[in-house]
Amino acid sequence: MRHLKTHNKAFLDKATVDSDSRNGSHSETASNHKCLHCEARYKKEASLDDHIVKKHPEFISSVTRKIYKCAQCSYKTIKKNLNNHMAVHDPSYKLNSCSHCNATFKCKSSLNDHVLKKHPDFVGSLNRKILKCTNCNFKTTMKNRLVKHTSAVHAGIRIKPKLLKCIHCDAIVTSKVNLTDHVVRKHPAFIGSVTSRIYECTQCIYKTIKKHDFMKHLSTHTKTGSSSSSKACTLCPAKFSSDKWLDDHILRRHPDFVSTLTRQTYQCTICLYKTVFKYKFLRHKLVHPETASSYNLSTCIHCDAKLKSQAHLDEHVVKEHPKFITSLSKKVYECNECVYKTTIKRYFTSHTSRHT
Repeated sequence: MRHLKTHNKAFLDKATVDSDSRNGSHSETASNHKCLHCEARYKKEASLDDHIVKKHPEFISSVTRKIYKCAQCSYKTIKKNLNNHMAVHDPSYKLNSCSHCNATFKCKSSLNDHVLKKHPDFVGSLNRKILKCTNCNFKTTMKNRLVKHTSAVHAGIRIKPKLLKCIHCDAIVTSKVNLTDHVVRKHPAFIGSVTSRIYECTQCIYKTIKKHDFMKHLSTHTKTGSSSSSKACTLCPAKFSSDKWLDDHILRRHPDFVSTLTRQTYQCTICLYKTVFKYKFLRHKLVHPETASSYNLSTCIHCDAKLKSQAHLDEHVVKEHPKFITSLSKKVYECNECVYKTTIKRYFTSHTSRHT
Protein backbone atom coordinates (compact mmCIF):
# COMPACT_ATOMS: atom_id res chain seq x y z
CA MET A 1 0.00 0.00 0.00
CA ARG A 2 2.84 2.39 0.89
CA HIS A 3 4.51 1.61 -2.44
CA LEU A 4 1.28 2.22 -4.37
CA LYS A 5 1.17 5.81 -3.15
CA THR A 6 4.15 6.56 -5.41
CA HIS A 7 2.00 5.67 -8.43
CA ASN A 8 -1.12 7.60 -7.51
CA LYS A 9 -0.69 10.06 -10.36
CA ALA A 10 -0.84 7.22 -12.88
CA PHE A 11 -4.23 6.15 -11.63
CA LEU A 12 -5.98 9.37 -10.75
CA ASP A 13 -8.29 11.38 -12.92
CA LYS A 14 -9.67 14.38 -11.03
CA ALA A 15 -13.34 14.84 -11.76
CA THR A 16 -14.33 18.24 -13.05
CA VAL A 17 -16.49 19.92 -10.47
CA ASP A 18 -18.26 23.21 -11.07
CA SER A 19 -16.99 25.53 -8.34
CA ASP A 20 -20.20 27.53 -8.38
CA SER A 21 -22.38 24.48 -7.71
CA ARG A 22 -20.19 23.45 -4.77
CA ASN A 23 -21.63 26.31 -2.84
CA GLY A 24 -25.19 25.27 -3.65
CA SER A 25 -27.52 22.68 -2.20
CA HIS A 26 -25.11 21.28 0.39
CA SER A 27 -23.66 24.48 1.83
CA GLU A 28 -25.71 24.10 4.97
CA THR A 29 -24.46 20.58 5.74
CA ALA A 30 -21.19 21.91 7.12
CA SER A 31 -22.76 22.49 10.52
CA ASN A 32 -24.60 19.23 11.17
CA HIS A 33 -23.45 16.97 8.29
CA LYS A 34 -26.94 15.71 7.48
CA CYS A 35 -27.68 14.43 4.01
CA LEU A 36 -30.36 16.45 2.23
CA HIS A 37 -31.41 13.49 0.10
CA CYS A 38 -31.95 10.85 2.81
CA GLU A 39 -31.88 10.51 6.59
CA ALA A 40 -28.14 9.78 6.87
CA ARG A 41 -26.04 11.87 9.25
CA TYR A 42 -22.26 11.97 9.67
CA LYS A 43 -19.79 13.31 12.19
CA LYS A 44 -17.43 14.54 9.47
CA GLU A 45 -18.17 16.51 6.34
CA ALA A 46 -15.77 14.29 4.39
CA SER A 47 -17.88 11.24 5.23
CA LEU A 48 -21.02 13.05 4.07
CA ASP A 49 -19.35 13.98 0.78
CA ASP A 50 -18.32 10.37 0.18
CA HIS A 51 -21.88 9.25 0.98
CA ILE A 52 -23.30 11.60 -1.65
CA VAL A 53 -20.81 10.37 -4.25
CA LYS A 54 -21.71 6.72 -3.58
CA LYS A 55 -25.46 6.91 -2.86
CA HIS A 56 -26.59 10.06 -4.68
CA PRO A 57 -24.33 10.39 -7.76
CA GLU A 58 -26.84 12.67 -9.46
CA PHE A 59 -25.94 15.32 -6.86
CA ILE A 60 -22.17 14.86 -7.11
CA SER A 61 -21.69 18.45 -8.28
CA SER A 62 -22.87 19.69 -4.89
CA VAL A 63 -19.98 18.03 -3.01
CA THR A 64 -17.70 20.55 -1.33
CA ARG A 65 -14.36 18.92 -2.12
CA LYS A 66 -12.54 17.42 -5.11
CA ILE A 67 -13.76 14.06 -6.32
CA TYR A 68 -11.23 11.53 -7.59
CA LYS A 69 -12.13 9.00 -10.28
CA CYS A 70 -10.29 5.75 -10.80
CA ALA A 71 -8.73 5.62 -14.29
CA GLN A 72 -9.31 1.87 -14.52
CA CYS A 73 -12.95 1.58 -13.44
CA SER A 74 -15.98 3.71 -12.60
CA TYR A 75 -15.13 4.04 -8.89
CA LYS A 76 -15.35 7.58 -7.50
CA THR A 77 -14.54 8.83 -4.03
CA ILE A 78 -12.84 11.52 -1.99
CA LYS A 79 -9.04 11.45 -1.89
CA LYS A 80 -8.56 9.66 1.45
CA ASN A 81 -10.41 6.54 0.24
CA LEU A 82 -8.83 6.25 -3.19
CA ASN A 83 -5.53 4.67 -2.13
CA ASN A 84 -7.32 1.72 -0.56
CA HIS A 85 -9.32 1.21 -3.74
CA MET A 86 -6.29 1.35 -6.06
CA ALA A 87 -4.85 -1.76 -4.43
CA VAL A 88 -7.42 -3.91 -6.25
CA HIS A 89 -5.86 -2.89 -9.60
CA ASP A 90 -2.30 -3.74 -8.62
CA PRO A 91 -1.01 -6.89 -10.44
CA SER A 92 0.29 -8.27 -7.16
CA TYR A 93 -3.05 -7.82 -5.42
CA LYS A 94 -4.56 -11.17 -4.46
CA LEU A 95 -8.24 -11.69 -3.88
CA ASN A 96 -9.37 -14.20 -1.29
CA SER A 97 -10.95 -17.07 -3.20
CA CYS A 98 -13.50 -19.45 -1.77
CA SER A 99 -12.30 -23.07 -2.01
CA HIS A 100 -15.90 -24.29 -2.24
CA CYS A 101 -17.13 -22.10 -5.12
CA ASN A 102 -15.89 -19.40 -7.51
CA ALA A 103 -16.57 -16.44 -5.20
CA THR A 104 -13.73 -13.99 -4.48
CA PHE A 105 -13.42 -11.32 -1.79
CA LYS A 106 -11.19 -8.36 -1.05
CA CYS A 107 -10.65 -9.30 2.59
CA LYS A 108 -10.43 -12.51 4.60
CA SER A 109 -13.23 -11.47 6.96
CA SER A 110 -15.70 -11.24 4.05
CA LEU A 111 -14.59 -14.67 2.85
CA ASN A 112 -15.16 -16.11 6.33
CA ASP A 113 -18.65 -14.62 6.42
CA HIS A 114 -19.35 -16.08 2.98
CA VAL A 115 -18.35 -19.59 4.12
CA LEU A 116 -20.52 -19.22 7.21
CA LYS A 117 -23.60 -18.29 5.18
CA LYS A 118 -23.17 -20.28 1.94
CA HIS A 119 -21.16 -23.30 3.07
CA PRO A 120 -22.27 -24.01 6.67
CA ASP A 121 -20.91 -27.58 6.47
CA PHE A 122 -17.38 -26.13 6.43
CA VAL A 123 -17.76 -23.73 9.36
CA GLY A 124 -15.20 -25.79 11.28
CA SER A 125 -12.50 -24.54 8.92
CA LEU A 126 -12.91 -20.93 10.06
CA ASN A 127 -10.42 -19.46 12.52
CA ARG A 128 -12.61 -16.49 13.44
CA LYS A 129 -15.10 -16.32 16.30
CA ILE A 130 -18.69 -16.80 15.15
CA LEU A 131 -21.14 -14.24 16.52
CA LYS A 132 -24.76 -15.35 16.84
CA CYS A 133 -27.89 -13.25 17.17
CA THR A 134 -29.76 -14.16 20.35
CA ASN A 135 -33.11 -13.39 18.73
CA CYS A 136 -32.90 -15.32 15.44
CA ASN A 137 -30.63 -17.63 13.42
CA PHE A 138 -28.43 -14.86 12.02
CA LYS A 139 -24.68 -15.54 12.25
CA THR A 140 -21.61 -13.58 11.21
CA THR A 141 -17.89 -13.33 11.88
CA MET A 142 -17.97 -9.52 11.88
CA LYS A 143 -19.12 -7.62 14.95
CA ASN A 144 -20.23 -4.54 13.01
CA ARG A 145 -22.57 -6.70 10.92
CA LEU A 146 -24.14 -8.22 14.02
CA VAL A 147 -24.72 -4.73 15.44
CA LYS A 148 -26.22 -3.55 12.16
CA HIS A 149 -28.45 -6.63 11.97
CA THR A 150 -29.69 -6.24 15.54
CA SER A 151 -30.48 -2.54 15.14
CA ALA A 152 -32.28 -3.07 11.84
CA VAL A 153 -34.21 -6.26 12.59
CA HIS A 154 -34.65 -6.38 16.35
CA ALA A 155 -34.78 -2.69 17.28
CA GLY A 156 -37.84 -3.17 19.48
CA ILE A 157 -36.60 -6.21 21.41
CA ARG A 158 -35.36 -5.58 24.93
CA ILE A 159 -32.43 -7.67 26.13
CA LYS A 160 -32.31 -8.88 29.71
CA PRO A 161 -29.41 -7.01 31.33
CA LYS A 162 -26.50 -8.48 33.25
CA LEU A 163 -26.69 -7.17 36.80
CA LEU A 164 -23.66 -6.59 39.03
CA LYS A 165 -23.69 -7.20 42.78
CA CYS A 166 -21.87 -5.06 45.33
CA ILE A 167 -19.34 -7.07 47.40
CA HIS A 168 -20.04 -4.90 50.45
CA CYS A 169 -23.83 -5.29 50.53
CA ASP A 170 -26.70 -6.91 48.62
CA ALA A 171 -27.14 -4.02 46.17
CA ILE A 172 -27.59 -4.90 42.50
CA VAL A 173 -26.67 -2.35 39.81
CA THR A 174 -26.80 -2.33 36.03
CA SER A 175 -23.25 -1.32 35.05
CA LYS A 176 -19.69 -1.08 36.35
CA VAL A 177 -19.98 2.72 36.46
CA ASN A 178 -23.07 2.51 38.66
CA LEU A 179 -21.36 -0.06 40.88
CA THR A 180 -18.36 2.23 41.41
CA ASP A 181 -20.65 5.19 42.10
CA HIS A 182 -22.58 3.06 44.59
CA VAL A 183 -19.34 2.31 46.49
CA VAL A 184 -18.45 6.01 46.60
CA ARG A 185 -21.85 7.05 47.93
CA LYS A 186 -22.82 4.10 50.13
CA HIS A 187 -19.49 2.62 51.27
CA PRO A 188 -17.12 5.56 51.85
CA ALA A 189 -14.83 3.33 53.93
CA PHE A 190 -13.87 1.55 50.68
CA ILE A 191 -13.49 4.70 48.58
CA GLY A 192 -9.75 4.05 48.35
CA SER A 193 -10.45 1.16 45.97
CA VAL A 194 -12.05 3.51 43.44
CA THR A 195 -9.79 4.48 40.52
CA SER A 196 -12.23 6.82 38.76
CA ARG A 197 -12.24 10.56 39.41
CA ILE A 198 -14.51 11.51 42.31
CA TYR A 199 -16.47 14.77 42.22
CA GLU A 200 -17.12 16.22 45.69
CA CYS A 201 -19.59 19.00 46.49
CA THR A 202 -18.09 21.79 48.59
CA GLN A 203 -21.48 22.72 50.08
CA CYS A 204 -22.60 19.29 51.31
CA ILE A 205 -21.36 15.70 51.58
CA TYR A 206 -22.47 14.66 48.09
CA LYS A 207 -19.93 12.64 46.08
CA THR A 208 -20.13 10.88 42.73
CA ILE A 209 -17.97 9.69 39.84
CA LYS A 210 -20.54 10.88 37.30
CA LYS A 211 -19.85 14.40 36.09
CA HIS A 212 -23.36 14.83 34.69
CA ASP A 213 -24.92 13.87 38.03
CA PHE A 214 -22.49 16.15 39.84
CA MET A 215 -23.38 19.17 37.68
CA LYS A 216 -27.06 18.38 38.16
CA HIS A 217 -26.52 18.20 41.92
CA LEU A 218 -24.75 21.57 41.99
CA SER A 219 -27.86 23.14 40.51
CA THR A 220 -29.69 22.21 43.71
CA HIS A 221 -27.51 24.70 45.58
CA THR A 222 -28.00 28.40 44.99
CA LYS A 223 -25.09 30.29 43.48
CA THR A 224 -25.05 32.84 46.27
CA GLY A 225 -26.09 32.36 49.85
CA SER A 226 -27.70 35.79 49.98
CA SER A 227 -30.08 35.14 47.09
CA SER A 228 -33.67 35.81 48.04
CA SER A 229 -34.78 32.77 46.03
CA SER A 230 -32.61 30.33 47.98
CA LYS A 231 -34.28 27.73 50.18
CA ALA A 232 -32.26 27.51 53.37
CA CYS A 233 -32.42 24.56 55.71
CA THR A 234 -33.21 25.72 59.26
CA LEU A 235 -31.37 22.72 60.69
CA CYS A 236 -28.01 23.10 58.94
CA PRO A 237 -26.21 25.57 56.59
CA ALA A 238 -27.39 23.83 53.39
CA LYS A 239 -29.26 25.90 50.76
CA PHE A 240 -31.27 24.68 47.78
CA SER A 241 -32.84 26.10 44.65
CA SER A 242 -36.34 24.74 45.31
CA ASP A 243 -38.65 23.62 48.11
CA LYS A 244 -38.69 20.09 46.75
CA TRP A 245 -34.93 19.70 47.00
CA LEU A 246 -35.05 21.15 50.49
CA ASP A 247 -37.77 18.68 51.49
CA ASP A 248 -35.72 15.79 50.12
CA HIS A 249 -32.73 17.02 52.10
CA ILE A 250 -34.75 17.14 55.33
CA LEU A 251 -36.23 13.71 54.69
CA ARG A 252 -32.81 12.11 54.23
CA ARG A 253 -30.55 14.20 56.49
CA HIS A 254 -32.93 15.24 59.26
CA PRO A 255 -35.42 12.34 59.60
CA ASP A 256 -36.55 13.54 63.04
CA PHE A 257 -38.25 16.51 61.33
CA VAL A 258 -40.09 14.57 58.59
CA SER A 259 -43.43 15.60 60.12
CA THR A 260 -42.79 19.17 58.90
CA LEU A 261 -43.04 18.06 55.25
CA THR A 262 -46.30 18.46 53.34
CA ARG A 263 -45.54 16.66 50.07
CA GLN A 264 -45.73 12.93 49.28
CA THR A 265 -42.76 10.79 50.24
CA TYR A 266 -41.70 7.48 48.71
CA GLN A 267 -40.35 4.84 51.07
CA CYS A 268 -38.64 1.57 50.12
CA THR A 269 -40.31 -1.49 51.63
CA ILE A 270 -37.03 -3.39 51.73
CA CYS A 271 -34.69 -0.82 53.31
CA LEU A 272 -34.84 2.62 54.96
CA TYR A 273 -34.47 4.63 51.74
CA LYS A 274 -36.85 7.59 51.40
CA THR A 275 -37.24 10.41 48.90
CA VAL A 276 -39.77 12.93 47.64
CA PHE A 277 -38.76 12.26 44.02
CA LYS A 278 -40.55 9.43 42.24
CA TYR A 279 -37.83 8.95 39.61
CA LYS A 280 -35.21 8.58 42.35
CA PHE A 281 -37.38 6.03 44.11
CA LEU A 282 -37.78 3.96 40.93
CA ARG A 283 -34.03 4.11 40.32
CA HIS A 284 -33.35 3.03 43.91
CA LYS A 285 -35.46 -0.10 43.48
CA LEU A 286 -32.76 -1.43 41.15
CA VAL A 287 -30.40 -2.03 44.09
CA HIS A 288 -32.62 -4.80 45.43
CA PRO A 289 -32.60 -8.21 43.67
CA GLU A 290 -36.28 -8.67 44.52
CA THR A 291 -37.27 -5.66 42.42
CA ALA A 292 -34.35 -5.36 39.99
CA SER A 293 -35.19 -8.62 38.19
CA SER A 294 -38.63 -7.36 37.21
CA TYR A 295 -37.55 -3.83 36.35
CA ASN A 296 -37.93 -3.13 32.63
CA LEU A 297 -34.54 -2.04 31.28
CA SER A 298 -33.47 -1.02 27.80
CA THR A 299 -30.10 -2.33 26.61
CA CYS A 300 -27.89 -0.47 24.15
CA ILE A 301 -27.07 -2.63 21.12
CA HIS A 302 -23.80 -0.73 20.58
CA CYS A 303 -22.33 -1.37 24.05
CA ASP A 304 -23.26 -3.02 27.36
CA ALA A 305 -25.10 -0.04 28.81
CA LYS A 306 -28.52 -0.66 30.39
CA LEU A 307 -30.94 2.24 30.66
CA LYS A 308 -34.11 2.49 32.70
CA SER A 309 -36.31 3.68 29.83
CA GLN A 310 -36.41 4.01 26.05
CA ALA A 311 -36.06 7.79 26.41
CA HIS A 312 -32.81 7.41 28.35
CA LEU A 313 -31.60 4.83 25.83
CA ASP A 314 -32.19 7.29 22.98
CA GLU A 315 -30.32 9.97 24.92
CA HIS A 316 -27.44 7.54 25.51
CA VAL A 317 -27.18 6.84 21.77
CA VAL A 318 -27.07 10.57 20.98
CA LYS A 319 -24.27 11.18 23.49
CA GLU A 320 -22.20 8.00 23.23
CA HIS A 321 -22.89 6.68 19.72
CA PRO A 322 -23.60 9.75 17.53
CA LYS A 323 -22.95 7.88 14.28
CA PHE A 324 -26.09 5.83 14.95
CA ILE A 325 -28.26 8.88 15.63
CA THR A 326 -30.27 8.27 12.46
CA SER A 327 -31.61 5.02 13.95
CA LEU A 328 -33.61 6.98 16.52
CA SER A 329 -37.32 7.50 16.01
CA LYS A 330 -37.54 10.46 18.41
CA LYS A 331 -36.84 14.05 17.47
CA VAL A 332 -33.27 15.19 18.15
CA TYR A 333 -32.92 18.75 19.44
CA GLU A 334 -29.73 20.46 18.25
CA CYS A 335 -28.29 23.65 19.73
CA ASN A 336 -27.51 26.39 17.19
CA GLU A 337 -24.78 27.84 19.41
CA CYS A 338 -22.71 24.69 20.08
CA VAL A 339 -22.59 20.95 19.35
CA TYR A 340 -25.05 19.96 22.10
CA LYS A 341 -27.76 17.48 21.10
CA THR A 342 -30.49 15.72 23.05
CA THR A 343 -33.79 13.89 22.58
CA ILE A 344 -35.24 15.25 25.81
CA LYS A 345 -36.90 18.63 25.34
CA ARG A 346 -36.53 19.82 28.94
CA TYR A 347 -32.79 19.09 28.78
CA PHE A 348 -32.59 21.14 25.58
CA THR A 349 -34.53 24.04 27.10
CA SER A 350 -32.28 24.00 30.15
CA HIS A 351 -29.16 23.93 27.98
CA THR A 352 -30.16 26.74 25.62
CA SER A 353 -30.89 29.00 28.58
CA ARG A 354 -27.15 28.99 29.27
CA HIS A 355 -26.52 30.81 25.98
CA THR A 356 -28.87 33.70 26.80
